[in-house]
Parts: sequence; structure tokens; C-alpha cells
Amino acid sequence: MLDLSLPDMNGLEILKYVRSNPIYNSIVVIVVSSNDDKLDTIIALEMGADDYITKPFHQRELVARLNSVLRRINSSVNESDSLIIFDYLEIDIDKRIVKKDGFIINLSFKEFEILTLLASNPGKVITRDVILNKIGGPNYTPETRTVDVHISSIRRKLGYTDKSSGLIDTVSGVGYRFRE
Repeated sequence: MLDLSLPDMNGLEILKYVRSNPIYNSIVVIVVSSNDDKLDTIIALEMGADDYITKPFHQRELVARLNSVLRRINSSVNESDSLIIFDYLEIDIDKRIVKKDGFIINLSFKEFEILTLLASNPGKVITRDVILNKIGGPNYTPETRTVDVHISSIRRKLGYTDKSSGLIDTVSGVGYRFRE
């Protein structure tokens, strides 16, 4: 369970951050608040909260709401969600296999995570910071060129020798984009 209770940020700001960040936007968010104002409940749900519960509440009610959200999520997950196909490239997220023209491409753990992040968001520019958080977590402090080195390695393993060819575009000074 992710606890983002920060003194300088209110719950709606945290929710907005979570829903706008590609790394976190698919996590379940249940707002637990002492505020029982219906307008705040509506706003939180419209901003992407999966549920809203006000204090005081019975522990079993929270467990029941969690189970309800998990049932909804599990029923919507199917095998096609774990497979990304783009022309000649196939990424099986569950099996952690990447194939190009039917041949398996061996990627490191971090390379696979980066490629999956980019391919899951075609056309969207993903910043270096978001990629760094994905591969190392929020406390990861690598060299500034770490992402560039991983992208270069992914391109090479997929058979592309320069930045202008292939499926991953460099957005100068910002990050990377998987072609649509």
C-alpha cells in the first residue's frame, strides 16, 4: 500500500500526481478521509479514485471495498493486456519475452522495463526521470546518462544502429517516445 500522506500536499494533489504519472497511473487508489463532504467525494472519484471511504469506518468495510476493487480489476485483466504487438515486434509482459520477427531478443531486466514502459505508451513522451523511477525506484540516483545507455543498448539489440531508425524516438532534452 502506497502512503503518500505529505504535509505539503493534499489528497487530491496526490491523486492527480498518481493518475498523471505513467508509472503509477494504474495503481488502485482508495481515498480514506475524515471529510464526509459529498462534493469532495465526487471530485475524488471524477479525478480517478477507485473508491472513497470516510472515517470512522469499520475495518471489515475497508476490506470489503478493497476486495470489490480487486474483483473489478481482476475481471478486466485478460491475456491480451500482457501482449504488446507492433509490426514485427512482440512483447509478452507476463512471460518477459521480446521477439523481433519471431526471434527472441535477450534484454536485461532494466532494458525490458524501459521498453515495456515506452511500448505501453505509444506516441507519449516519457521523461528520463519517469524512466529512472521505473527502473530504480524513487530513491535511485544513477548517472545522468544511464537511461541513454539503456536506450542505446535496446536499439542495438533490436537491430538499429542509429537514433533516427527504429521504434524509439529521442525527444531532445526531455526523454523518449515509442512510435505510434
